[in-house]
Amino acid sequence: MEARAVVDSAVFGYLAQMLGSPNAGARRCSCDLLTSLVAHQSTRTIILELNQCVRLVSLLQDQDSTVSSAAMWVLSRIAQWPDGAQAVIDLLSDKSPAAVLGAIDALSHIASKPDGAQAIVDAKGLDHILNLLKSDSPGVREWACILVARLAQHKFIEPAICAQVVALLSDEIPAIVRNSMDALRGIANEPDGAHAIVDAKVFDHILKSLEAKSPDVRQWACQIVARIAEHESITPAICAVLVAHFSDEGPTYDRDFRDALSKVAKTADGAQAIVDVKGLDHMLNLLQSDSPDIRERACDLVARLAEHRSLAPAICVGLVALSSCTIDVLSKVAQKPDGAQAVVDAKALDHVQKLLKSPSWNMRFWTCVLVEVLAEHESTASAILELNLNAQLESLVRDEGYPVTSAASRALTQIARCSNRAKDPAYFAEPGRSGAKGL
Repeated sequence: MEARAVVDSAVFGYLAQMLGSPNAGARRCSCDLLTSLVAHQSTRTIILELNQCVRLVSLLQDQDSTVSSAAMWVLSRIAQWPDGAQAVIDLLSDKSPAAVLGAIDALSHIASKPDGAQAIVDAKGLDHILNLLKSDSPGVREWACILVARLAQHKFIEPAICAQVVALLSDEIPAIVRNSMDALRGIANEPDGAHAIVDAKVFDHILKSLEAKSPDVRQWACQIVARIAEHESITPAICAVLVAHFSDEGPTYDRDFRDALSKVAKTADGAQAIVDVKGLDHMLNLLQSDSPDIRERACDLVARLAEHRSLAPAICVGLVALSSCTIDVLSKVAQKPDGAQAVVDAKALDHVQKLLKSPSWNMRFWTCVLVEVLAEHESTASAILELNLNAQLESLVRDEGYPVTSAASRALTQIARCSNRAKDPAYFAEPGRSGAKGL
């Protein structure tokens, strides 16, 4: 009743004037008063009839941050009513560009929360967004992308909107391109959004952005492709893109593709999709790169692919054929029992004695690690014992390079444990232990 009494009093009649007062304190107090009043069902209709949303929207640009915050709080509360959200959305059709921008700003803040986003959708706000993205006003297009990004957090985006956002990737204004990319990244986070991008028949446009002159645009496009690739049902369609661009543009650009491929490779179907588009062949070639960074990234991905039992044998055969530059990868593959067996089956041990004599300390080190890892697994320990490597390993314990000395010592210790296994099976080393860890 007290709220109703305020509305019926002369005080309420001055509210509009107070919202437009040159005094920041008066403007803020009027917003605070509205905040209290909008909490009551009995006063909502009257507040909407007075059409204060236009004034509140204008206050979002107030130079006094306390006033703009207070105005946003009122609008957020109003937007929670069905009629209130509609009142803000109606401003999107206002003839005043300032009112339209203010309304988009308000809706962007409102859309940050699930109930606010739902209120916008329920009030048919998506119907307006498509037109906003096509606006002749750069400011409207820019802010519309921000609104789309906020709504995308709550899965409220349709293919038609995706198509228009992608079209803005070709906009002449950098801020609009940046915001459209941000919106697409948000959309691609969810399976439904990723499908919407693909269903909108605009994926080719995103792929073209990978060749853009702007490094920022290339990186944004890369991130969008990477996020879409994380959704299993879409993976096969874009694995070829990820593989083709792997290691193309340096550390930052490449990292997104590497991370995406690594996530894809976690599942059996994803790993197979990478192999089907000749991704494994590409990675094996990269293992011969002169760049340590590229080799490391390729190494990690090959090891991830080899975790799948169906792929490990073929991968190990390819690695053994390149044994002079892939012994570190074989060591990682051998960490798991299935991988270890695949390494042995691929006849990697035929090269061990020669590699232990390599002039490269790095090669000697990783060969010792491989011996240790294979000796840890009961299924492959006997193959290591048959090589009679003790003499070679003992000579490496006196190696000038500390990493080699340490690795050779660990390999000898593991072989000794294997030798005692027949007497006491429990003495066999714990699986999964490797001297390569921590490097």
